Amino acid sequence: MDEKMKKARKKLAVRFFVLCGIALALFGFVAFRIFAERSRPEAPPVSGLAAEDLENGEQYARLEFDTLPILITSFSKGESQLYFITDVNEERYIAEISDQTFQSIVETLDQETGKLDETFQFIGAVSQIDENVKELAISNSFKIFQNDALNADNFSEYLGEIYLKEKVVGKRTVTVYTILALLGAFFLILAFGYVVPAMIRAKKDDFGILDEKNMMRALRKYLPYGETLSSGVHSIGLETEIKMVFGNCIYDGDMTLIPGESNAALKVIKGKKARFDVYVGVSQNYLILSECQKYKHYYEFDEVHSPGDTKVTELKEPTSLNDVGNCFPLTEIQSCETKKIWMGAIECTITMKNGGFLKLMIPKRGGVGIPDHEKYREKLLARLSERRFT
Repeated sequence: MDEKMKKARKKLAVRFFVLCGIALALFGFVAFRIFAERSRPEAPPVSGLAAEDLENGEQYARLEFDTLPILITSFSKGESQLYFITDVNEERYIAEISDQTFQSIVETLDQETGKLDETFQFIGAVSQIDENVKELAISNSFKIFQNDALNADNFSEYLGEIYLKEKVVGKRTVTVYTILALLGAFFLILAFGYVVPAMIRAKKDDFGILDEKNMMRALRKYLPYGETLSSGVHSIGLETEIKMVFGNCIYDGDMTLIPGESNAALKVIKGKKARFDVYVGVSQNYLILSECQKYKHYYEFDEVHSPGDTKVTELKEPTSLNDVGNCFPLTEIQSCETKKIWMGAIECTITMKNGGFLKLMIPKRGGVGIPDHEKYREKLLARLSERRFT
């Protein structure tokens, strides 16, 4: 067991560093992309640039102006528009400005003077004016030039050959960055919210309900004399309806069955539909259940005058209803149906010959405290799935 626990602790440490590494890689990628987009060299004034400067690769330039940019025309789609801009030196340029940036410019506009409260500095990537941009500017030149002064022949004299284009991080890119950051946070939560507590419990040899020693101790409590547990697993009870018939038994009305003379057998139905933690084990001849905590169940009681072939249990001493339905002969099992569900777990429905049933979900892994969970699970399911129990 000590060797198994050492391996389990080592796996937890590896898992912790892997999760943290993934999280840091995701955060680092997002931070790098954001930093790369924002860390640009100081941009020179656009007035000193020409179209031939674009041959040196992507370049940024700045425009300084104190009047509101004039919209050339709205794009049918997108997050930016083309504007005429008159800079502080009364030179005119074209710039593609994002809607968000333009809104921030509008907010500084003084309605009385018609000028901005302070000079606005706009930085954008230098792009050569293509034919589409030129046509749009000429067709809307009346907004800034009078008497159709602008035309294709004198275009460069009035507006130059380049324009500034604001680099906008699109919604799709923002969404991708957000998803990556959330994934990073998720892996960190797994590392510190799940793995670290598991490492602490492993160091203290304290695993709560996910502890093999506690599990075996709880199952042996209901193990009949002469039987030996062959396997045990931690499971989740999904829905149960246990039916048992007791002979010469009286219910005292306070959660206890008392041996006593009675004209009829007492049928007890004990059920639960809420999820609960339960240990499940098998011995040579019995299926054993032991709930990990005290849970509330619903009960039904009925007198049975002719039990027929129904198995009748004779009580030798007062028995709490909490201890009813913890030990079942394998010969009383009618069928066991299993199906795989999410994350490798198995849903197991055990139906008894008397109509009772147990619907359980058995996880793929049992945690550090139950290192043999997968081996036990296979042995348990193999035994329960046998067509003939002996």
